[in-house]
Amino acid sequence: MSIDETQWAHFEGGVRGVFNKWTALRLAVESQFGGPQSRESAEGLLDNVLSWFKAGEIYADELTELFTDVLYNDLRTEAADGSIEEVSALICQLFHQCKAGDFAKADQLSTAAPVSVAACKRGDDLSDSDSEEEEGMEAEAAGSSAAALHLCSTTRSVKTPVIDEDGFQWSQVTRGRRRGPA
Repeated sequence: MSIDETQWAHFEGGVRGVFNKWTALRLAVESQFGGPQSRESAEGLLDNVLSWFKAGEIYADELTELFTDVLYNDLRTEAADGSIEEVSALICQLFHQCKAGDFAKADQLSTAAPVSVAACKRGDDLSDSDSEEEEGMEAEAAGSSAAALHLCSTTRSVKTPVIDEDGFQWSQVTRGRRRGPA
């Protein structure tokens, strides 16, 4: 069973909404981790995803591989927050829902405001003196607007870029600050 034009329009809007709400992707684009062509890389990624689904059904693991490759190689970002797998599964779920005529989630995503990356903290801005209460409030504030979309659940931080032995600069997007054993 193929997807008709109405179903496709809802699916495409939902996927665009997912990309707008994906914190790791937006942070990489807005911070130009992949250089001045970061926005074009993200737009190309969106076009690839839509083209793949236009050609036929795609599985979450295929999307995960594509997202990992583009984020790492084109946008110089490593999303260690589980969002790649979450976004992959969500897009596949959207496809099946739209194909079945259920547009509620796709319409919700397509009309949702883009996530603001202004609230994201750089890894070097996190001090060791932050209390657990402050961290809990930050995570709650960051997760409150995205919780309904299940795209991000905690504050993400950006570590200081790392230069590898080949001279390439890498930036990592990770979840909060890690704590050692108690």
